[in-house]
Amino acid sequence: MIRLPLAVLLALTSCTSIRYVSQAAHGQLWLLRDAEPIDAVIADPDTDDRTRRLLTEVPRVQAWAQLRGLQSKGNYRRFVHRPGAAAVWYVTASRPLAFIPKMWGFPIVGCFPMLGWFSLDEALAFRDQLQAEGWEVYLRGAIAFSTGGWFDDPVLSTMFLEGPNETGDLVNVIVHETVHANVLVRDQAFFNESVASFIADGMTGEYLAARFGAGSAELAVYREALALSQRRGEILLAGYRELDALYRSGLADADKLRRKRHILDRLRRDAELEVEANNAMLLGFRTYNIGFAEMTALLRSCDGDWSRFIAQVKRLQPEDFPQPLTEDLTPVLRPLIRARCTPVHPRWPSAKGRAAARSRRAEEALVYRR
Repeated sequence: MIRLPLAVLLALTSCTSIRYVSQAAHGQLWLLRDAEPIDAVIADPDTDDRTRRLLTEVPRVQAWAQLRGLQSKGNYRRFVHRPGAAAVWYVTASRPLAFIPKMWGFPIVGCFPMLGWFSLDEALAFRDQLQAEGWEVYLRGAIAFSTGGWFDDPVLSTMFLEGPNETGDLVNVIVHETVHANVLVRDQAFFNESVASFIADGMTGEYLAARFGAGSAELAVYREALALSQRRGEILLAGYRELDALYRSGLADADKLRRKRHILDRLRRDAELEVEANNAMLLGFRTYNIGFAEMTALLRSCDGDWSRFIAQVKRLQPEDFPQPLTEDLTPVLRPLIRARCTPVHPRWPSAKGRAAARSRRAEEALVYRR
């Protein structure tokens, strides 16, 4: 997700073009200028029922997530109508015969394996430039992004996806982006995006069950969509590993390219992809889907308590990672798992602690009644 404050954008290193600086600054300023308070949009008689209903859900999700350790940091109090189906367009690039991403570096905030553009035309031009330089490129639209706490991010109309899972989709994206405002490690895009995906996927199901009921249609369609996404993810991961082994083999480049084409064709068919698969697309998938087994073990060691889990991952610093853009999170998360997720509260809470727990349960009950 984009996390570049305006001051940083105006002081970028020479590796980033002036046109990227200009469009990013303009796009962020446009959002800040046109955002309206959510309460005002909900109260506006011209607001359509669907927008009003989904916007009403946002503060509920925020209140619920805050009780589990995710502070809103001032985000999602305003709303912006963003024309089109995407909030930004991300460009990812990779070497054709190796999973080596192109990196872009920025002062203060570090390096990223993707760049986001507010204009599709600008994104397409940037894609073409990278392809001309010999990179394999993937361009995708994203319905949301985070400034990582540098600005008060608004709710965007692009977050309101059509379909039976519209509520689950909205809850998931709100939680995912809120994680970025709470947990963010410099130069570790794989960790940042994956921990946000893990928390959002888990919390969304729990929220829907508490909000609408264990037998609700909202929860059922969310679980179905999540299961489909996980099955597709398993196929993509298998393809990634097969290609990685191929690239590391001693075969001639011509043989690698020929076998690569067969693997990617099969991958697109088996995963029922709507776009052509390539290295850059698979790297983008990996960015959001690593370390889930370790995170599951860490959450289990925290007795399923999200507040304790989030407190643990917030402790991680850049020096806890062996290198920038670390893909193997096992050595990073193993010490936290071995520590058995040191409790935030004593095992036997004091009278004050028991009173705080009762207050939390009462506040949580209010969230669902609002």
